[in-house]
Amino acid sequence: IGVRLVGSEMCIRDSWYDAVLAAHDTSFPHFISNWAYHLATTYTAFNRDCRIIDSDAQASRICINHASLVAMHEALRLIGVEPVERM
Repeated sequence: IGVRLVGSEMCIRDSWYDAVLAAHDTSFPHFISNWAYHLATTYTAFNRDCRIIDSDAQASRICINHASLVAMHEALRLIGVEPVERM
């Protein structure tokens, strides 16, 4: 269960569903923690390797940034961690 890059885009939705379902079915919340870790590492690579501003894919990459933020906040909320505003 993780997040992956496909080309220069991230696949979040299906892996999120799998992680939440696994955590629910097994009562092991670490599936969500592992998913959040994979999201963070994949997003970091995406942010490092893919120019966002002034790129041909600017709109979709801004959407990826926003989706990653929302997904990380939700994952942290589910495991009882208060997200920080800035690191």
